[in-house]
Amino acid sequence: MVAVVSVLMTLASIVLFCIETLPVFALTHCVKDEAPNFLDPFFVIETVCTAWFTVELSEHDVSSPRIQRHRVTV
Repeated sequence: MVAVVSVLMTLASIVLFCIETLPVFALTHCVKDEAPNFLDPFFVIETVCTAWFTVELSEHDVSSPRIQRHRVTV
């Protein structure tokens, strides 16, 4: 189940980064001299994906018997 969620998070992240580069969406969430919109769907999805990747990497570090060897393979 975790592997399925990881793949879906990776796909969501890739699709989101591609969509953000389209001209229609390129200027919707970056306005000069204004605070960022933390409720922007792009920001929320990116934050969730980044949090998932961070938790997943942390779990790998904790569960690895030899962290040094694990970090070399990542």
